[in-house]
Amino acid sequence: MSVVDKLHNGLLVFMAICVGVFVFEGMEYMEFDVTEKEKAQYVKTATMAGVLFLTAGIVNILLPDEMVMYKMLAASYVTPDNIGAVQHNVVDFVGQIADGLAKVKK
Repeated sequence: MSVVDKLHNGLLVFMAICVGVFVFEGMEYMEFDVTEKEKAQYVKTATMAGVLFLTAGIVNILLPDEMVMYKMLAASYVTPDNIGAVQHNVVDFVGQIADGLAKVKK
């Protein structure tokens, strides 16, 4: 689960790099002494950075974070059968805690 969380952070860094490339290529495109061939290359590179940014953003949105993955794991184990099996033990445990607190107050 921590690997997926690291992947989430890596995608954020990758998206920031894509934004930097997009801005840098846009600034290069706006220079005065740039040939048409260089402008076409700048547009191609900026377009590729934009597409990669959007793709990484979509993957990042669909990728659950670590907390959601833990919740999904817990939900897979919390079933009516499991709750019924431990219900009596939980009631006894709460009773023991209450008895312990009553003894401490005396």
